[in-house]
This record gives sequence, C-alpha cells and structure tokens, in this order.
Amino acid sequence: MINIENLKPFPKFCYTIGMIPTSYKQSLTYEEQLMWFCDFLQNTVIPTVNNNAQAVEELQNLYTQLQSYVDNYFANLDIQTEINNKLDEMALNGSLTLLIKNYVDPLYESYENTINNTINDFNIRLNSVESGSPLVATSTADMTETDKIYVNTTDGNWYYYDGDSWEIGGTYQATAIADNSVTYNNLDPDLQNSFAEESNIINSEFNNSMYMQGNGTDISSNQTAYISLSVNPLDTYLVSVPYDTSIIGSQQPVYMFKYNNNVVSYKKGNEVPIVDGVFSDTIKIPNGVDTLIINQTQAGTTNINNTLSIVKINKYVPTNIHKSQLDSKLKAIFEDNYSDVTPTLFVNNALLGLNDVAALKGYKIYSLSVNPGEKYKITSKQIYNNPLVTFGNANASKIYNINRIDYIFKCTYDKIVGTNDQQFTDYEFTIPDNCDVIYLNQYEETPLILKKSNSYKVKIDDLDLSELNPLNEKTLLFVGDSICAASTNGVKGWPTIISENNPTANVYNYGQDGATIADNGENTNNVLTKIQTMHSEHPTADYIIIQGGINDYWSNNIDLGSFESNSNFNDSPSYDTTTFSGALEWVFNYCLNNFAGKKVAFIVTQKINSGSNNFYQYMNRAKEICKKWSIPYLDLFEEGDLNYFVSYQKQNYSLTNVVPTGDGTHPNLAGYQIITPKIEKWLKYKI
Repeated sequence: MINIENLKPFPKFCYTIGMIPTSYKQSLTYEEQLMWFCDFLQNTVIPTVNNNAQAVEELQNLYTQLQSYVDNYFANLDIQTEINNKLDEMALNGSLTLLIKNYVDPLYESYENTINNTINDFNIRLNSVESGSPLVATSTADMTETDKIYVNTTDGNWYYYDGDSWEIGGTYQATAIADNSVTYNNLDPDLQNSFAEESNIINSEFNNSMYMQGNGTDISSNQTAYISLSVNPLDTYLVSVPYDTSIIGSQQPVYMFKYNNNVVSYKKGNEVPIVDGVFSDTIKIPNGVDTLIINQTQAGTTNINNTLSIVKINKYVPTNIHKSQLDSKLKAIFEDNYSDVTPTLFVNNALLGLNDVAALKGYKIYSLSVNPGEKYKITSKQIYNNPLVTFGNANASKIYNINRIDYIFKCTYDKIVGTNDQQFTDYEFTIPDNCDVIYLNQYEETPLILKKSNSYKVKIDDLDLSELNPLNEKTLLFVGDSICAASTNGVKGWPTIISENNPTANVYNYGQDGATIADNGENTNNVLTKIQTMHSEHPTADYIIIQGGINDYWSNNIDLGSFESNSNFNDSPSYDTTTFSGALEWVFNYCLNNFAGKKVAFIVTQKINSGSNNFYQYMNRAKEICKKWSIPYLDLFEEGDLNYFVSYQKQNYSLTNVVPTGDGTHPNLAGYQIITPKIEKWLKYKI
C-alpha cells in the first residue's frame, strides 16, 4: 500500500497553487477547496505531465537510434577503402604530391649536399697532396705553417692542420695514392676550409661619389661609391659593404655582373640581405661573366672605400680520383648496392649444356626474367664444362624434350663459361641487349647465390635539363636580311632550327628578303625601322641578334660611310643613317638604351661569292663598330666554316633554285646546318 502523506494544514497548501488570490481562497469552504484542487489537477497538472512524458519517450527513442549508430559504425566501416578513397582524392587534387614533396625534397637535398660536400672535400685534399708541392718535416714540431701540407719523412705520412692539431692524412706517394689508404675519418666537414686561402681585394678602380645603374652606366651621387673587379667564372667572394637604401632607393643594383662591358644581370636592394645598413653575402661568379660591380651607399660619408670588406676565396682545383683509392666506407657511397634474388626452378633433374639439354638426376635449371643493362653477381660452381649463366634471346625459341616433357628455351646467343668445375664467387655480369631471361645450372649439393644491383641508372631522357639551358624561357629576337629570314621553301634558317632545338625559348624572326641596315630612302625594309618595331612588340626581350650588310653593299644608294672609333656616343640622332656605318651605330645606340641590360649582339655574314669582292670592307667595318659599342659578335666571315668562294661549298651549301651551280649567297639547309650550331653555342655560352 502506498503511503499518503498528510498535508497539515491542507488549506495552506491550496493557497500556494493556482492563479486565484489567497484572500479569495481563504473564504472557501473545505469542500470548495477540494473541488478547486481537483480542478487544478485535471486542467493543469495532468496535461503538463502527459506532455512531458511524450517528450521523454521521444528523447529516449532518439538516444536508442544514436546508440545503435555508434555501436555499429566501426563494425560496418571499411577503413582500408576509406583510406584508399582519400588517397585517390588527394592524388587527383595534387595535395598528396605536395605532402610527399615537403618530406622528400629536404631529405633529397640533405643527402645530395652531404655527398657533394664529401666528394668536394676529398678532391680538395687529394689535389693538395698530388699537385700542391707539400713541405717536408721530420716531426710535427717542425710543421709551422698551418695552411700548408707537410710530408713527415720519419713515418712517410702527409699531415694537415685541422685547426687544433696536425692530423695524418694518409701515406704520401709522389705520383699516386695507395689503394684503401684514404680513410672515412679523414673527411672532416671543415676540410674544405683547411685548403682555402682568403685574400683581401685591393683594386684601383674604386669610384667615389658615383654608383652603377642597372643599364650599366655610372652616375654621380653623394654618399655613394662602386668598385669594379675583374673576375673569372666560378670565383667566390665574401662581401660586406655598407648599403643604405634611403640614399638611392631599393631598386638600384647592389651588385652587377658584366661581360665585355655589357650588363649580364644584377641584384637590387630589395633582392639581397641587408641588415642594419650592411649588405653581407657570398657571391659566386657565374659563367659568361668577366666583371663584378659592387655599389655602396653610406649616409654622412664622402669617402667610403675603407669601409668595405671584399674577400676572395682561392680554392685549389680538384683533380680526379680513382674508386680503388677510397676505403670501404667511402666505396659504399659509390659502389652498387646488391640484394639477393631468387630465380625460378625451370626444369628439375636436367642440365643445360653448350648446345643442348641433358636429363641428369640431381641437377636443376633455374630461370630469371631480366632486363638489358641490369647488373648481377653470382656465386656458384660451374658443372664440368657447362655454362654457368646462359642468356636467353627474346626473338627466338627452341624446344627440348626432357624426361618426355617439352620445355621451351629461348634461343641462346651468349654464355658465361669458365674452366672445368670452376668456382665463381661474386662474379659480376651485365645483361646484354635483347636479353629478357637467363638460365642457371645448379647441382643440388652446390649453393647458388644470385644478387641484383639496386643502383638506379638515370637515363638522359628521364632528366629535365631545360633549366640548365641558358635559353630556357628566354625571348630571342632575330633581325636581318634574307640570310636571316630563310624564306625559301624547304629551308630552315638559324632562327627556326634554334627554336626547334630549344622548345622552351620564345624565338621571333624579323628577317626579311632585301632588308638593309641603312635607310635606303625607298622603303621601310631596313633594320633601323624593324628594331623599333621589335622594341614596341617585345620590350623585355632577352636577346636581340642583328645580321645584315649584303644588301647595303649591293645598293647604289648606300655608302659604307665613316665613323669615329672612340667618340660620338651621343644619344641624339646625329649619325648619318643613310650610310651603313652611321645606321649600324644608330641601331647599337638604340638597342643599348632601349634594351638595357639585355644581350645585344651581331652576326657577321659568311663570305659571299656574288658581285665584286669588296664585301669584306662592310664586314670589317661592322666588327670595328661592334668593338666601339662593346657589342659581342660572331665572325662567320672569318671563322664560319662556310666560304662560297670554294666551288664545292658554293654548289653544295648554297641555294641552287635560281643558279644551278649555287647562288653563292643564301645557304641551303646543309649550309644552315654548318653555321647554326656555331650560332646556337655562341648564344648560349659566349654572350
């Protein structure tokens, strides 16, 4: 029985419920209070409880569904499929490549740098021993010059100073280094510095109150100076100079590379490390550079040539070493890494001979699929005079019946054969061309061990060498006459061939038949006009290559003209552009001002056998003008291997569509194939 609590007094309880004033409830009789309380239960309390019960029931149902989903989620989940789907998605959108690249690139660079530094350090030390004329001492106490190499005549070793003490570098030999005498421990990370000499640079070409602009000309300015150094490719300099960008801004060069007084490239103030008003960095001289220009700026200083520090690092040139001279740890870096491979049992109780197969109990023939160029090592014993390894040819086959079973052997064309019962240990062999299977004999009591080289041989076709090409993503503009245009059907001129050989370069040919250098007064078919069109269409071109002169030579309206070799560098149009000389000067002046910092060059036309023989005067004048304006030129007239005064070359290397024996002026395809490689090499490495 449920206990019922007695409410005392009941009227006071009724006062606390409902919305009727307490004063009114006090006037009710006990019966009326009971009726009021029953009404409140029926109309207020019971509906509220019922509604809450429905909500609780609904909440419990939802909780039951959630619990079932959680309990069964991992039971029904294919985790591998989910992972595979996610990896596929990442592979398609490129995020997987980026993720792997972030981990792999640093590792690759780290290993590559480590190996390169190790090799470089070793070569430097080796060169110092072989060709550095070491000093002689009888003990380490006699070794006083710490930047030198010594040979100790007492123990026969050579010594180097590691910064703290004299260390043995190995056994000294006058002409060679003994095999296995160079140890891994000798390759100290700081070894390179032990063989480096530093020298301060003192140069008379120090220019105060001037700085070099990006176009290669200097300009007067207070609180500035620049130094000009004659350098060689691969030289290395440690530079520390004051550079206050507030004086000439951050867009002017801090240092500049030049060749033949032409700007090759430069680094601006916003492209180099400048800390507290000082530019400090290591500058390595690239190929095709003969001059280094370094600007300086310093507020409140007039003469600042004593505030800079330029140190050249003179390193010995490494020499070649032989792998046998390395110790075992170093050899492991360069030697092939082999791993065991297991060939497949091809025929049991059989032996493959020189020309046939014999059924012999206890013998086995194994086979292994291979690829040409792969390297293997085999340890086994040759059985009688039968082959140790037989190379299978993929182009043919032969059927042998062995114990009433036919076996298809690929036709053999080469074998490894030793003497009778010869033991082979780690015998190296390489899979020849057209071989895709090898066969190996084994007697059951003789072990057969086969190892495959894991070294990865990089093919040139697998490498992207475009970034190593100086013409990569460069814009080249060619202008000239019909020899440059090469408009004859079936003939490819040098612009076309160079474009095909360098697909990442942008090549434009402005050459045109009959074009002159000078203004002939009749039309606009001249380089004077075309060079301005080229600039308007390609103002940021990297190479501007000019050729011409033959039509000027032939023209009745164009004289050779005159020029002053070391004067008249005016920017104003004061040149007689109706002459060959004046027009070419104007063109060079225009290019150096409008294609500042770019490569402007001239191609001297080959020897022409057409008309009189005075064409050489025009080409000699062109070379003189090039020298005046510091314009590099390629002299095909003197060194082009194409001379149309030679009858054979005229008939075989010039066009014959008009003159059957050759016109002696325009190269045919064979002629262009002679001169174009010279032009391409010149463009890449000489200007």
